[in-house]
Amino acid sequence: MTAPPDLEAALRAVEPAARLVSERKLRKVLFYLRDHGHALPLNPELPVWVDRQDLIAADVLAAETLTGTEPRLLLLTPPDDRHWHHHPGAEVRRQYWRLLFQGAVRAAIDRKLAADALTVGRCRDRLYRVGSAAAREVEFV
Repeated sequence: MTAPPDLEAALRAVEPAARLVSERKLRKVLFYLRDHGHALPLNPELPVWVDRQDLIAADVLAAETLTGTEPRLLLLTPPDDRHWHHHPGAEVRRQYWRLLFQGAVRAAIDRKLAADALTVGRCRDRLYRVGSAAAREVEFV
């Protein structure tokens, strides 16, 4: 993994749980989680939150990746694995800010799901209230 040396530090300044891990290792983690009953997309392009204990149990990542005290880590692949290594640094950082935003949205959804504040029925009711045209756009996005 050859990420710019300041990239992970910049990501962690915004989200302390963010970690850059190779696509190969992320795939191993995702398959481990799937094999152990977790319902996660197997797409390494997406930011993924994983409980620290699950990462320790998977025994895939280096010990320095697991440093810190955050109960969940946000795993992202490095620029080389995303084929962004030839882009200017500012463009790479902008793309990672998008990934951090997506990760924040996923974390908020996970919290609502855990608190039973978000259910299929509630989502369906909200879509019904906004109307069919807006609902189609939401589904597309």
